[in-house]
Amino acid sequence: MEVIQRYDSKDTALETLELLLALPMEVLPVGKEHIIMAQEIFSRHRINFFDCVYLAVMDEKFIDTIITNDSHFEGINGIRVVKPREY
Repeated sequence: MEVIQRYDSKDTALETLELLLALPMEVLPVGKEHIIMAQEIFSRHRINFFDCVYLAVMDEKFIDTIITNDSHFEGINGIRVVKPREY
């Protein structure tokens, strides 16, 4: 939402958030084990730490698809990237 607000408007960010909340998804908790795994991922890839946390949770839950505009996920083996506009 921060990026949308920065490059478009707060109203567009809020509209996008409403669309995201309408998706059939579950918000998953993050535990210490995810932080430890994220640290290992962070040491191997040029990805920001928070995205490494996402990858750690995805790995544990056998999730192979992420909806994102972040192109660095495309270089991760076993991860399918879907652009939000394509979804």
